[in-house]
Amino acid sequence: MKTLTGVAAIIFLMFSGVSLSAGAQKGADAKIVVKKDKKSIEQGKALYDKLCIGCHDPKSARGDMAPGHKGILKNPTLPVSKRPATPENVVRQLRDPFSDMPSFAHLKDEQVQDLLAYLNTL
Repeated sequence: MKTLTGVAAIIFLMFSGVSLSAGAQKGADAKIVVKKDKKSIEQGKALYDKLCIGCHDPKSARGDMAPGHKGILKNPTLPVSKRPATPENVVRQLRDPFSDMPSFAHLKDEQVQDLLAYLNTL
């Protein structure tokens, strides 16, 4: 694995089941392909309902405690950080949050991919 660098290393880690640390994600320009299958979306919704819905509203772009997530991956920027609304920046936000959001660095890569699949439907 030492011969892999940059994007290739991140892609290798993503698909080998090895977790990406916040530091590894920061410096990489790896592109994440968002899953669109029914099972991933359903699992992502279940996870969202368990971990996110207490603070975020999936049906609105506004929120009382935290920004709503309606259209989160369809908007030009993320609501608080103003970073481009890309799957990579959503993962970055989960692993190494900007502002007051707690970290979800403990989530497995598969769980993060399922969350992205669900967020993509909002």
